[in-house]
Amino acid sequence: MAPGGEAQIDANVQLEDKQPCFIFGASSIEGLDLSGLLTNSTNNIGKGYTDISFEDSYDNVLGASLKTLKLGAPCTPNIYEYPNVTTYTSNLSIGQNGITAITANGNDALENLEHLDIIGWYNKQTTQGAASWLSDIFSGNGYDRKNITTFYAMGCDMATEFKTSNAGNKFEDLRLPTSVTTLEFVNSSWENISFWESTELTPTSSRYDKIIGIPSSVNTIKFKGTTARNQCSLDMVLSWINNMEADIRTQHPGYTIDEIEEALWEVLATKVIYAEQINWGAGTTKLYYKDLIRLSKIGNDGILYNLKGYVIISDTANLTAIQVAELQNIFGEHAFDIGTINTNLVIDQDSGFVRISVKGATID
Repeated sequence: MAPGGEAQIDANVQLEDKQPCFIFGASSIEGLDLSGLLTNSTNNIGKGYTDISFEDSYDNVLGASLKTLKLGAPCTPNIYEYPNVTTYTSNLSIGQNGITAITANGNDALENLEHLDIIGWYNKQTTQGAASWLSDIFSGNGYDRKNITTFYAMGCDMATEFKTSNAGNKFEDLRLPTSVTTLEFVNSSWENISFWESTELTPTSSRYDKIIGIPSSVNTIKFKGTTARNQCSLDMVLSWINNMEADIRTQHPGYTIDEIEEALWEVLATKVIYAEQINWGAGTTKLYYKDLIRLSKIGNDGILYNLKGYVIISDTANLTAIQVAELQNIFGEHAFDIGTINTNLVIDQDSGFVRISVKGATID
């Protein structure tokens, strides 16, 4: 192979229990697929790897070369669902695996990672002191993995928190388990995000079913930095609330519209939201007065201070004086004052910064 060239190496190695496997030239490898080490654990055969160290994969001159890392169990998509696959199955188990050293000489051996697959990980404990990779894989202890754009974590039923890097990630495809109940996005955006429920999870097989939208089981959503400037953040919040409403309709088919809304407010009171630098409603996804009222019912203390930025509502009829007063009562007396956009939620109706007509009069 010529210097600087590319090659794919497939290794077929029979390893005994707890026998170490060393990969030489690791500092030149851009893609690493270890899913082949995971085998069906029937009769206690093939429990997967017990420890992986990336300590020597960092080159002091070239830095970290690894861009693709597949540690998860191989999954088979439902062939009848192409191109929109909603079900994956696997007959492999990852067992109780662990990651140790991921730094080398104070540097992050995974700093340039772009694609990460940890499908099927559960009951994990890393030496980084966190409960799981899901809560600290992107940022912590001096590292910030902002280059990750694809993250597959279906079946990782061992974490409740997911947090991006602090610099921000531009996700192309983000797949999370339904065990995640707290989402924290910092300076981030995403093209596709999906949640997957683990069913038939056993030591020898598993199935992952895609949930439509953001599951109502999510308790907390935080948008920090520039995240809420992106339309995907509004899409997430509305999907989240819509799924709460859908659950109520399913559980109480006889409820009236008013009873459904009252029940929804009770559910919203148990949730938490935080968003700054908001810019919602100007894109293809629209926001309405009813949505703002629902947002105000979310139960975190000080809703006035937990939503900051600018929203434009698309109600065709002008807000009434009563509605204006209600919004000011909820979001503060400066809810229609563009000068408070950094400390308050500023509401607009005609993108005029900020003009809302009330019975023929204009509020500037």
